[in-house]
Amino acid sequence: MGSGTAGAVLDAIARMRRAERELSRRPRIGHVRALPRRDGGAPDRLPFPCFFLCDGCGRLEEGTSNDPMRREGDDDRAPGPCPACHATAWVDLRRQSTALAYREAETMDVRRRAESGDHRSLWLGAATTTAVTTALVLWQPVLIEIPAVVMLVFIATWLAASRGVAALARRARPTGAQRPRWRRPVVGSGGSERASVRGTAKGDASLRAPLSQAPCLGWSLQVWSDDVQLLDEQHHVAFAIDGETFEPDSVRLELETRELVVRPDDQAFARFLQRRGLSPHDPSLRVREAYLVPGAVVEVQPRDPVKGGLVLGPSMHALAA
Repeated sequence: MGSGTAGAVLDAIARMRRAERELSRRPRIGHVRALPRRDGGAPDRLPFPCFFLCDGCGRLEEGTSNDPMRREGDDDRAPGPCPACHATAWVDLRRQSTALAYREAETMDVRRRAESGDHRSLWLGAATTTAVTTALVLWQPVLIEIPAVVMLVFIATWLAASRGVAALARRARPTGAQRPRWRRPVVGSGGSERASVRGTAKGDASLRAPLSQAPCLGWSLQVWSDDVQLLDEQHHVAFAIDGETFEPDSVRLELETRELVVRPDDQAFARFLQRRGLSPHDPSLRVREAYLVPGAVVEVQPRDPVKGGLVLGPSMHALAA
């Protein structure tokens, strides 16, 4: 391979490294501190209660005042330490400017990681291509006399190697780089000493699923934007299976979700999203929902004998039948 080709490769690698350094300077989640304000410095606020968001792990929690009317004096009373990660840095999602700034930081963080991964893939592709092309020329020195063939092999190998590395990176990290907002039973909260229970779920269907409004014992909802999960939330009331009672929000629901269409005039679900710092006007949002109804044949079993936690899912015996 000629010195011109090698020089071009080195220049490309240098440009990629400069781009990665530039990306590393962009703001990230956790660095949202100075937030825009309106009305002469007064923060804008939604007229209904909203969640606090843990800046450490993304968990959603109610404020210290459980009053559904949430008096003005209680608005800034954040929860205590996060029950999941024990952090004390909370983001009040009732402040619209705060919620928008945090959401923008999330978007930039996803974009930064994607661009960084693309640059890394190109860099590894270039290194692999240089090694392959050099080995080919050393094996067949006559190719030095045919630079067009060498260049064609170089470009084809670079494209193939870059795409292969990018595909492996996506498999290794499908959506894990972006932590979603979440609200569900904390893993490790107990339950490992209980045996698996299989049977029909019984209880008072006093809940309604957030989007479909179906009466249920419990629901699970996920919100996605493209291939990034933004929200993973679930809630259930007390229910019984085969005579054994499970307290509210003591079991992780792992039910098959289905994607639903959000109606533009659904004000209740718009408020549901706003309370969690998400915009109901975002056209990229996709919503998946599942709910547990009385009479469903399910199975509850320990998640992990060491970490603890209980998981509810469809009974394999019922599915087989």
